[in-house]
Amino acid sequence: MTEPKRRRKGKVHRAPYRARFEELLRDDCYTLDEMTAIIRAEFPDAEVSRSGLHRYDASIRDFTEKMHELETSAKVIAERYGSTAGDDTSTMLANAMVLLTTDTVLKLNANPEVKLGDVKTAAQITKNALESKRVSLDVRKKIEAAAREKLLQEQSAKLDKLVKSKGLSEETAADMRKKILGIS
Repeated sequence: MTEPKRRRKGKVHRAPYRARFEELLRDDCYTLDEMTAIIRAEFPDAEVSRSGLHRYDASIRDFTEKMHELETSAKVIAERYGSTAGDDTSTMLANAMVLLTTDTVLKLNANPEVKLGDVKTAAQITKNALESKRVSLDVRKKIEAAAREKLLQEQSAKLDKLVKSKGLSEETAADMRKKILGIS
């Protein structure tokens, strides 16, 4: 069994006309033949192949499609969960990053010429994705704690007002705080 060769970036990735081609793709008003003709006219010294431009366009479309799927998933979560969607969306995004990183690591593992820098980059992406999940959970806990504290302060103030207006004893007020607010 022969080992798979490391795929290198295509000519378009390394070409001087790459930015111009991407601009034409964003315009979304030209056919592939028209874009090829424009690139050839603007970069006469460069080797421009229609098939190379087509492969590059296909890879961009694949990536765009994956991003669109993630965006659609995020919108569905937002519509379904309303105000709590932020946490769910960030969790989904972190999970997507872990999935993407796992896919990348598996591809790197299948490649016999893996560079240490590629592995380090994949590891850093995974670490960042997991860190974002942890931070999201920490932020949510802090928000919940702050909301709980604010609610307790509001309820305590209302209870103090009630105690003063009804002329209740300190012992009764302390008993109410303990039973209603859970504080002593």
